Amino acid sequence: MTGSSLLNVQHEVQITALYDEDGDLNTPQDGYYADTTVAANAKSSSVTYKVNKKKVKAGDILTVQGKVTLPKGVEPQGTEVFLQTYWEQEYDVKTTAEDDGFFVMSVRVSGYDDTFELRTAPTDLYVAGAHQPLPITNTSLPRR
Repeated sequence: MTGSSLLNVQHEVQITALYDEDGDLNTPQDGYYADTTVAANAKSSSVTYKVNKKKVKAGDILTVQGKVTLPKGVEPQGTEVFLQTYWEQEYDVKTTAEDDGFFVMSVRVSGYDDTFELRTAPTDLYVAGAHQPLPITNTSLPRR
């Protein structure tokens, strides 16, 4: 897991069991196999934010500052925070929360940006990330 994001981590445990009657794995006809997945009860987290603008256009700089709050006893330092601006750009703009959970991030708005959402990825596998849609309107988009 080192070096990779935990943004889309699955909170589950996969259990695999194998039994071989004679103990010889080279004779698979007498072996039995079972596989199941059990959901883990991840603790919830939250993210609060402030934005510098609610209406943006292509070329504007959107700045988001906020705070990640994790369950008591879990340090927010190192929690990744992602700002999604377009549906396929989930990982493009990211930062890491400080010791106190605070973060600041900025992005230059493109003419096609239409999905403004914050997502968090705590480093503790027993804490679920938070997701927060932002009230941003891109006035550069064609009217529908």
